[in-house]
Amino acid sequence: MIPDWPYSWVVALEPGRTSWTLPLDAVRLGPADDATEATAAQVRDVVARLIAAGHWQEGDPGAHPPGLGRRDRGRQLGGCAVG
Repeated sequence: MIPDWPYSWVVALEPGRTSWTLPLDAVRLGPADDATEATAAQVRDVVARLIAAGHWQEGDPGAHPPGLGRRDRGRQLGGCAVG
């Protein structure tokens, strides 16, 4: 990590009562990157990888990303929620 370089993180939250998180992906955002677009693409990619790895299957509870974690939340994640 380099100070002052923006990163987009995707983490999984533990479903129980603890506050454990599991980092799933981190992407450095370049100066020309649109943070919302880059993060939305990153979340879609992570969800697709989780499905491909068999961590979610038809009939499982849905996995719905809570948001982009940024001020600009108006854009859709383009079908990354499953379930």
